[in-house]
Amino acid sequence: MQTVMTWLFCLYPVSLITNKTANDIVTVLIFLAACATLAMARRLPAAAPAPVRRLWLLALALPLALVTVQYLATPRLIALRDFDDLSRFFLCIPVYLALRILRPPIRPFLWGCVFFTVYSMGLMAVHMHVLHLDRGISPNGFLGTIPQTSLSIILAMVALQCWVAPNGLLRSRIAPAALLAVAFSVPLLSQTRSGLGVALALGIVLWLLLPRKNLRVLLLSVGAAAVVMVVVMSNSTLWARGDQTVAEIEHYMTEEHFVSTSTTTRLELWRFAGRMLTEHPLIGVGNHNFAGTLAGYKSSGKTPAELGMFTHPHNDILKFAAEGGLLGAAAILMLYFVPLTAAWRRYRLQPSAASPALPLVILCSGFLLAGMVDVVLAWRPTIMFYGLAVSLLLVNMDNAGADA
Repeated sequence: MQTVMTWLFCLYPVSLITNKTANDIVTVLIFLAACATLAMARRLPAAAPAPVRRLWLLALALPLALVTVQYLATPRLIALRDFDDLSRFFLCIPVYLALRILRPPIRPFLWGCVFFTVYSMGLMAVHMHVLHLDRGISPNGFLGTIPQTSLSIILAMVALQCWVAPNGLLRSRIAPAALLAVAFSVPLLSQTRSGLGVALALGIVLWLLLPRKNLRVLLLSVGAAAVVMVVVMSNSTLWARGDQTVAEIEHYMTEEHFVSTSTTTRLELWRFAGRMLTEHPLIGVGNHNFAGTLAGYKSSGKTPAELGMFTHPHNDILKFAAEGGLLGAAAILMLYFVPLTAAWRRYRLQPSAASPALPLVILCSGFLLAGMVDVVLAWRPTIMFYGLAVSLLLVNMDNAGADA
């Protein structure tokens, strides 16, 4: 069963880049394997769960508790999809408990992350710079451009442990530099300003965390990314859109309720998400009800005429807060910071590029950064991916010896 779970987690990021059906099949198999493990196991490992692990179980259960409270407390009939989305975190609980029993090796999962990143980069390059499709095209017909870009960047940095961890298959310095270059090249290929920001912010986080600043790797990464930049710049609008962003923000600061393109639209959506939270502070306006509430504001003339209709506020924390109130905000903050705090405490004990806590720090930080400018945990595939990937990395960190 350990071998089965190991290779299912290797296939999981591969299925995420393939198509929805493949991802659903692998997800169901992981869940069934976990349930079979728990059914066959007489007891959990002898070591009692640490407090932070109990908090992770609570974090996975809180979104389902939120939508249950909304169902009982509001007269509006809640659809099945309201439970379906947020219950996916809850379904990660048996997987987490089974992983604690099985303790599968993590390297196959990391190689799956490498495949996701490289394959995703190839898709974006062909679609946007060979076939000349619009930048908004979904590279695999499954994930949107921004979630796909963010995931590619995050998983590239998580997969660095394939090379730097003890007993790594390739101990050269060129391979990590190449993978970092891929991470920084993804937003250039997808032409997303948010992706470029995530890549830069996550790169800075990684650089600051490492106790030994390897200038050779940094220079190789920057050089490889510069080559890709030169190739892409011939038909890229990323830098022009960056200049436009600065101009839009300046205009927004001087003219109230100015809405032009994506930047000022986000600012207005964040403002109205905050308004929903203040008007419905306890349990929010209801899951998937952001669009309906925004439509009500629009019909009463409270929103700028240029503001279109959106199903989310382009911010994960504000989405959970607007649709779930203080309970929703607590849910998303626990999902981010419970594993991030556990990983940071472990990493501080022995800072190293080979630390088993580093991939967990990068994954949680990456989702947090990406969720500041878009919604990553609003989509069903990435909801389940986050819960499963964090559970696997958390178990790997807890099972690693103190001298790892």
